[in-house]
Amino acid sequence: MAQRSVVGLLHVLGAVHQPRSVTQSMRLLAESASGHLSLGIGNVQLRETLHHQTITDGLTGLCNRRYLDTTLARELHRAKRARTPLGLIMADLDHFKAVNDDYGHETGDMVLKQFGQLLTRNIRQEDFACRYGGEEITIVLPNADLEVALRRAERLRAEAEAKLRAADRPVTVSLGVAVFPRHGEDAAALLAAADAALYRAKHDGRNRVQSAEPE
Repeated sequence: MAQRSVVGLLHVLGAVHQPRSVTQSMRLLAESASGHLSLGIGNVQLRETLHHQTITDGLTGLCNRRYLDTTLARELHRAKRARTPLGLIMADLDHFKAVNDDYGHETGDMVLKQFGQLLTRNIRQEDFACRYGGEEITIVLPNADLEVALRRAERLRAEAEAKLRAADRPVTVSLGVAVFPRHGEDAAALLAAADAALYRAKHDGRNRVQSAEPE
């Protein structure tokens, strides 16, 4: 037991064909060993929980900005070494301020949570989505070229349009797409390119996907 929960089962066997050969001293040793094991397992689980909390956004369940900063740099390093592309999508909920103003921040939070769940269901295991700030989300797509990233962004846009709701109001998403190395060689350039593409998507009418322009 650890933290009042069962974390494992220790099975002690006696001699073969002698079911009663587990002695009292063996029982005491097993109890002592299981006590030490439960403390160790409990500490590992606690560390994992704390680590998860430091890299996860509490509202959306997505990764947070700190995790993005660390992991995007690492993925870019891998992409450079392997000479493979890396896609980046910046997504932003359309008219989100109006949702908060008309329905309240609780409804706005619910929409953000829905969007986080939608992303979690619709990205690959090797991808990761992070809450960049406010209602803006960044999705990193290892080994995705521009065509693949645009196709994935369009699928997310359509899924959001079909399923996101604030009370009786549909909520749409605008998305900007950038790809390493075509639109930037480092994290800052790639994020800036995707953000500029997102801005154009907003300017052109929202609820659409826009590609970044080459450097």
